[in-house]
Amino acid sequence: MTRLVTDLYGWGTDLFGMQTVSWLEAQLDER
Repeated sequence: MTRLVTDLYGWGTDLFGMQTVSWLEAQLDER
């Protein structure tokens, strides 16, 4: 189970990493 979570986390990070960073920066800018 831990391996599955780790794989999904790594895959999600590769796929959404930059989008998430950009989204977080946008949220911080709105404040």
